[in-house]
Amino acid sequence: MTDDAQQGQGGVPPGPEQGAPNQKPALPPQVMENFKADNTSLAAYEGRFYDLAVGSVDRAKTGATTVQGASTAIAALYTGVLGLVFSATGTAFPIRGLITPLFLGVAVVLSTYYLAFITPGYKVMMTPPGGKSLGQNVHDRIVAIGEAVDRTVRRRSWAIRAAVVALAVGLVGMALPFITTATFEQTKQASATPSIDWPTPPAVAPGERGAVDFGKILYQAQIDEFRAHLNDKAAPTTGYIESVDFFILALIIGLLAVIVLPVVLWFIDWATHAREKKA
Repeated sequence: MTDDAQQGQGGVPPGPEQGAPNQKPALPPQVMENFKADNTSLAAYEGRFYDLAVGSVDRAKTGATTVQGASTAIAALYTGVLGLVFSATGTAFPIRGLITPLFLGVAVVLSTYYLAFITPGYKVMMTPPGGKSLGQNVHDRIVAIGEAVDRTVRRRSWAIRAAVVALAVGLVGMALPFITTATFEQTKQASATPSIDWPTPPAVAPGERGAVDFGKILYQAQIDEFRAHLNDKAAPTTGYIESVDFFILALIIGLLAVIVLPVVLWFIDWATHAREKKA
């Protein structure tokens, strides 16, 4: 076979007009420009979504670190204030004052568990199967990375939610050591019981011996009553708030809040996520 036969008639390579097999006509320049612009936009969209998805892991870690640091700082500050107040007044530290340190400690433990506890891994689809188009491939890759990130963030999400609730319970319990039964009793007595003034000697006419003796007895009785009233005010009042039962009740209520509230929030989040998937 000669060179002319190999090149085609007249030494020109075969083209579409000469029946070149499987050769498609070139796309118009405007179509090619639109195709390139669409691919560039799709690549930018995919990259931004990857950044957003991976950033959610960092945001979850930052939230856990915030709870951990806040609980530690509040516990240190609270301990210093209690030591200063009760050492200055000379009163015993009430057992109900342990509520705040206990729940702040729970918040620190749960947030540390969320950040540092190592658990077994799970299978992740690294490369989704190819789709029918470039857009479908990008969509499948985005869905795969989104599911992997979602599993990572939600894996121990109950722990960070419980840590936030424990931190809130600890903040509420900070006022308990400074609330006593005497506070309510003094308020009740001030509103219901009239104040007792210092008694004055009764007026007795000169020469009335019996009246003078009776006046002395009455005057002494009034003084004794006044002193007894002062002693009642000075005596420490103990009641249900100072009892161990109140401490146990407050502890149970706080633990129920730490356990139940995260479950309720998880159920709400799960229901919302399920609706979004159906949509």
